[in-house]
Amino acid sequence: MDRQRNMEPAVFTLKHTYLSPDPAVALLSDWKRAQRVSLVLCRLQQRLETRIIRALGFRGQVPVEQCPQNEKAHKLNKQREVDELLHKEGSNKDAPTKWAIQTDEQIAQWDAMDEEIGYSLTREAEIIATTEVLKFQDTLPATTAQSFAGIIAKLEIIMGADRDIGDPTDFPWPHIASVLRDLKTIIGSLPIERHDRAIIRADAVGYRATASNQRKKAGAEREGSPLGE
Repeated sequence: MDRQRNMEPAVFTLKHTYLSPDPAVALLSDWKRAQRVSLVLCRLQQRLETRIIRALGFRGQVPVEQCPQNEKAHKLNKQREVDELLHKEGSNKDAPTKWAIQTDEQIAQWDAMDEEIGYSLTREAEIIATTEVLKFQDTLPATTAQSFAGIIAKLEIIMGADRDIGDPTDFPWPHIASVLRDLKTIIGSLPIERHDRAIIRADAVGYRATASNQRKKAGAEREGSPLGE
């Protein structure tokens, strides 16, 4: 798969993989691919975060039972959020854990494990991938459908995009979904295949590389020196 990786700007971009005479259909394919990569990175960063929490607690916090006796008086915070996260991951089967403020040494251990397994880097890569999804969505109004298939593709993106709505049953969402169903009944669904896992994994690696390059660039700018190789 072709990749565009430049050190300045260090950006990984998807290239069109679905060849269609209708640009709206090609846009749908690229949007679905970027959306799937974003989801893969989201799930990965959640697993990595849980791995660190199980070992060291939240950054800035540690289970009280792991603290010296004189540290148990520290203020407890975010206990409910920690318990809920671990419960979702199936690791909080006993009574809720109490959490205390970590020492500087413990925070350093957290950061070292983060660097080792790549949690923060993956989270940054997820943000970049999600931004790519939004960019595809932003091009939708300027993309002209050249067939009924293209119209279906545009409606698929509209209905599948993350959106901030109070009630999905309010106008116009059920009405748009109804139009989409009617078109697909008359014309049929689009023959867009699910992207191969190897392609999605390669995309995820590309976004992580972009996140790493952006980190290096930001670090070099803070130091006032040009970014080296």
